[in-house]
Amino acid sequence: PGQNAQRVVGESNVMFKKKKKEKKEIKKNTPHSFYGDELRSQIASSGSGDDLKTCIIINSADWCVDTATKLAEEVRSCIDESCHAGVKEEAPTETFLAVIQDGTMKLVGDLIEQLGPQLTEMVQTPWYQHEEVGDQSDYVSKICSVLSEVFPKFGKNLKPNLFKHLCVKFVDEFVPRYVRALYGLKRPTPSACRQLLLDIQILKSQFPKIPFLGDPERFRERELKAYNMLVRISMGRGEAILKFLESEIPPSEGTILADQYSELLQDDGSVTDFLRLLEMKGIGTKEQKPLREYLEKTKGMPLSSKRNNASHSDSKGTDTIRRFRDGMNKIKDKLKE
Repeated sequence: PGQNAQRVVGESNVMFKKKKKEKKEIKKNTPHSFYGDELRSQIASSGSGDDLKTCIIINSADWCVDTATKLAEEVRSCIDESCHAGVKEEAPTETFLAVIQDGTMKLVGDLIEQLGPQLTEMVQTPWYQHEEVGDQSDYVSKICSVLSEVFPKFGKNLKPNLFKHLCVKFVDEFVPRYVRALYGLKRPTPSACRQLLLDIQILKSQFPKIPFLGDPERFRERELKAYNMLVRISMGRGEAILKFLESEIPPSEGTILADQYSELLQDDGSVTDFLRLLEMKGIGTKEQKPLREYLEKTKGMPLSSKRNNASHSDSKGTDTIRRFRDGMNKIKDKLKE
């Protein structure tokens, strides 16, 4: 009897796994999944010069999202209300929103790669020899030139709501890289910090213009309120770092130095970043130790910043896609106003 029971359980498990596999295959082979996978593979295989192709794919996916939503609403209007729950558009919309997300990140990733040499130039500049503040640095001029060349094309080839989302993702991805690059500077002088502050102000003033490049009438100002706030907050962290580096408070006034860092960086501050900035200011390990203890015990500052701990591993996950969809719907609703 025991052997028969084990055999029955074994056969049941095999059957269950088979059914589960069949169900997965059916789901995988639905038209929207097949088409979505094909579009995503086209994005993944496209080169850095295939921006137009990627824009067309993003627009096509957006059309599919709208069509799936409208079709579901149309079907619900034709059937009894008790059957409405059976009409579900989540699967196809999430499939094509994932395509939009992949395409957007492909464009942003290629653009950030194009700006890589400018960030390298900024880091490799001998700021420790810098004594005067002049016009904007060459690397800033080059960044502005690339943005002025690329974004009008994006604006021309993408629907307004998709282009706006692209602008948001660019700032959200590029600015943190720019800020992290500041930690790679070699012993910048106070004058160098003032020059870098001037540079960051130029970029900060340039980013709000990006959505209008190629078409000054593309958006109304109030539609970009959240975008402009993102620019101010993101660039503000870089400004805070440079203001801290610019200050000439001596190591003997350690607690004042630590308080200044805590006040400037607030929730973005961390002990690890603070020690790196002290090193950039030429403050040795021995002098750093009491300041570290002061920040940890008195201020309760974490070892690593929240920003560094944030994981982007779920960027293609369902939760992220749903949040993306909600954001897209809000953008579309505002554009209809």
